[in-house]
Amino acid sequence: MRDAIDKIFAATTAPEIYVATNAALADLGLTRTYYLGPISNDRTRGRNLLSFGFSSEWEISYREGFRSVDPIPGATALQPGPLFWHHLPPGLSLRPEEQAYLDKLQDWDMSQGICTLVFGPHSRVAMIGASMSPGDDSIDSVDVNGFHVIAMASFAAYYRKVGMKSEKMLSFSTRELDVLYWMAQGLSNIGIAKELNLSPEAVASCTKQLMSKMNVFDRTAAVMRGVQLGYVIVSDDVSRRVDSSTGLDVAEPGR
Repeated sequence: MRDAIDKIFAATTAPEIYVATNAALADLGLTRTYYLGPISNDRTRGRNLLSFGFSSEWEISYREGFRSVDPIPGATALQPGPLFWHHLPPGLSLRPEEQAYLDKLQDWDMSQGICTLVFGPHSRVAMIGASMSPGDDSIDSVDVNGFHVIAMASFAAYYRKVGMKSEKMLSFSTRELDVLYWMAQGLSNIGIAKELNLSPEAVASCTKQLMSKMNVFDRTAAVMRGVQLGYVIVSDDVSRRVDSSTGLDVAEPGR
């Protein structure tokens, strides 16, 4: 496995990293792979999919809507290591549309697989999933630790060689970061003003500056952009501020 890891880190472009990663996973019997990210509590935003060997019909369906009902990344986020998606935690509560997605995986020869979250700089989080060839049901005996190491190495190599070079980092004042933090906790401008001992007008000005720098047009988008950039850590408080049915901010009354 050391040689396979060395090849991943020796790659100099994203395609080369994927080729080296896929080859390393194939040595474990995992001949199909996909890469999904970024991962956050908001399933509707920014999940890019790159797939090798899986059904093109699944890829299209996932991009067109299934990504918003896929429970696998969320379940994986609750685990300290890799997760077999055909053995989700027994206590996991699934909505009907989430269960329907899992049931549909069999139609795409994806009923069994393994996945793990991977982590990069500035709190970047993605997921790598893999499966054996259709008809091979021996995935439960796969080298789980080997899969985990290869997946983490792949993401680290990507950001070491490729990921950070193409990204323009934004600069925020301390006050702007304070406002962003409290926005993520679900507070309104009035609530933030009380917490920071500022006028509501000053908070509104900071909010406008944040949105302008991030090139977004609402508070929810600003928070999610903050998550992607690593300025906001995803937490239960952040997830509660976004209403699942409307996507609107949810703040406590009077705050």
